[in-house]
Amino acid sequence: MFTCRSLLLDHRNKITNLDLIKASWFTEVTNAEGLRKISKYIDRNYMDGVILLNYNDKKIFTYRDWDSIEQLWILITVAIQEVLDKSEGWLYLPDQPAKITFKERGNDLIEMYTEWNDKTYILPEKELLTTLIEGAIQFFEAIDEPLELHGYFNDDLNFSKKLLHRVENQFNK
Repeated sequence: MFTCRSLLLDHRNKITNLDLIKASWFTEVTNAEGLRKISKYIDRNYMDGVILLNYNDKKIFTYRDWDSIEQLWILITVAIQEVLDKSEGWLYLPDQPAKITFKERGNDLIEMYTEWNDKTYILPEKELLTTLIEGAIQFFEAIDEPLELHGYFNDDLNFSKKLLHRVENQFNK
């Protein structure tokens, strides 16, 4: 089973050492009141944050993988579209020379490779793609009102919703 959470960094905290990151420096995007409290410290054009992605007991994305989270969600959804179109897709983290690749393996499995830690994961494809797209949708919906974005990411939200529908159709054949 996958778990996926999006959190924004409170910019009053500066990350200077990846080994000393505190979870308390981040606010989960589903915590609207928490987002309102840190709203004045959030750059709307460059939102530092983290996606925490786990599969059963495997930590795939951790606090060490923080980056520009709104850009990362956009890049993830575009890579998923490539998987659906070409059986493989890839992206680089927005501000790091670290690549993530996805490659269909057959038998409803997908290979996900994270370059920064040289790890390969063989995962259930529909579940991974659905989890990631639902994570993007949740992120874009959750940040809109507390950060007073007034629909700024609606195009990305709608793209993600269409992509989710496409995944559901493709795997329910």
